[in-house]
Amino acid sequence: MRTNDIKQLHTTEVTELEKKLLELSKQLDATRMEHMLGKLKNTQTLRGLRRDIARVKTVLKNKENVQ
Repeated sequence: MRTNDIKQLHTTEVTELEKKLLELSKQLDATRMEHMLGKLKNTQTLRGLRRDIARVKTVLKNKENVQ
């Protein structure tokens, strides 16, 4: 995620963040499967997806605490 995308997470609604989290989780599962099959060329995508999921979860938790 780029810096602008991260800043934009803070302004999005909770439902959209939950959709984004679900989408990222599906991408992570698919990427893990590719990795296990030996078809994944860039293993850094796994790390990036895990970090993106953590970012979205953090923003969701912060929004939960504010409400």
